[in-house]
Amino acid sequence: MLSTLILFGSIVRVWGFDHSLTLDHYGRDFAISFSDGIAWNRFWTGIEIAAPLTAAVGMLTAWLIVRKRFPGRDILEFVRMLSFALPGMVIGISCIIAVNLPPIQMTDTATILVFCFIFSNTPVGVRGGVGATSQLDGSLDEASLSLGASSWRALRRMILPLLRPAVLATLI
Repeated sequence: MLSTLILFGSIVRVWGFDHSLTLDHYGRDFAISFSDGIAWNRFWTGIEIAAPLTAAVGMLTAWLIVRKRFPGRDILEFVRMLSFALPGMVIGISCIIAVNLPPIQMTDTATILVFCFIFSNTPVGVRGGVGATSQLDGSLDEASLSLGASSWRALRRMILPLLRPAVLATLI
């Protein structure tokens, strides 16, 4: 029902006053050239900034959940997956309430868009990363550590190349 109302609102001039059919909204939002149109700016911001950050946070969280043992690991996984249960509107309003006080005032900036995007989409990366990391044997980490590599170097040089498909899926 809601999607029908959204579609109807997108093809009329002014909802509630002038119900004459028009496609002007689509012409303004999705202009033919990729540099014009206000919707393309949001799209490119998501692709250039938010998607890589979301993939990095998701894969790092997945690696911590699967490979490291620490107190509160289950709580971390629960909190990261919580945004699946929350509607996007609740996440957006919560972000505005949480970061609308000085000195961190992010409303009316692209920062809040990136922050909300990361928070709401990281669980996809976490689930993909947990599945892919669980398939890798823990002896890879142990072998690299016994050969003198640091934990960070083992992650960067051995684990991440093996997780490339999961990282690409998280980016998408």
